[in-house]
Amino acid sequence: MDHQGFARTLYALSKPGARAVLSFNNPYSSLVRGRIKDYFASGATGVYGGMASRGAPAHCYHRTLEEYLDSFLSVGFRLAKLADVGARRYPFASTSSRLPFAQPPRTPQRPLGS
Repeated sequence: MDHQGFARTLYALSKPGARAVLSFNNPYSSLVRGRIKDYFASGATGVYGGMASRGAPAHCYHRTLEEYLDSFLSVGFRLAKLADVGARRYPFASTSSRLPFAQPPRTPQRPLGS
């Protein structure tokens, strides 16, 4: 998964002042659930157990929380809030983390020739 390319594309396509709310599986859960053996092994692949048990193995490509944050911050997004969403607080959520990013307002550029 090209998480850095995704961050660049999302930023490039968003309007000045736009907000993006992203939800990721908690990267620590890959280690806790045994999908990967080393949390810091970026790019390690694992298989989601639920999908595989239904005959549709889906692979995950592990990244650390730092790598996800750096990808979005380095292209210009600002982190507005990092929230762990738990099932007790939000029954519709499982182990995902929501990362709302806001694009800083850009100075409007003049059209060419003006």
